[in-house]
Amino acid sequence: MIDLNVFEKDVLVEAIGCPITIVKQAIVETIIEFAEGTWIFNRAFNQILTSTDINTDINDYVDFNVTEYVIDKNPIAIPEFRINGEEWVLKYMLLENETNYIEYLRENNQKLFSFPDPSTLRIHELESLQEIFLRIVYKPVYGITEINEEIYYDWYGPIIAGAKVKLQLMPNQPWTNREMAAYYLGQFKSGMSKAKAKFQRSFTDKSGAVKWRTFGE
Repeated sequence: MIDLNVFEKDVLVEAIGCPITIVKQAIVETIIEFAEGTWIFNRAFNQILTSTDINTDINDYVDFNVTEYVIDKNPIAIPEFRINGEEWVLKYMLLENETNYIEYLRENNQKLFSFPDPSTLRIHELESLQEIFLRIVYKPVYGITEINEEIYYDWYGPIIAGAKVKLQLMPNQPWTNREMAAYYLGQFKSGMSKAKAKFQRSFTDKSGAVKWRTFGE
């Protein structure tokens, strides 16, 4: 893991005089925005479910805690899901940002799984013994102090650029610079596009593209 302090020096070069607490906030907010827009923050895991795990009273579902895999992070999507090795094609997803509730639908509109809360994954309509494979896309929570090395080395530049934009667009400050903010915004958006394209090349459905839509669309 890489401490977020390593970002501060390069951000401060373009925001001399800015309080360090504001710089830290801009860095964290940029990382969260980058995660939401690209889905490159993801983690895969397997889970073996037995008959004793299944709640037979209500639609044969299983709840399990995902914080072991996404500690201090909020899950926002599941692009890959397999039961006993068989991949389920996820046609689209519904994401309600205000409640962190995620519901996926199969091709026949059958409910497959959902997040009743950010730490609990609920898998619906299961039979006795199942091996579940999941890839969870997540975003960091406010208050993070570290980032994994792969994200740091691959996307350091766009994250730095995004943090500079947030600071340089602050009104009536010694470091306000809308002209440079426009330049760095271009770098940030370019990095976002590259990261999103990298994700989409990795996880595609049968039509050749991951389909997503956010609340309100």
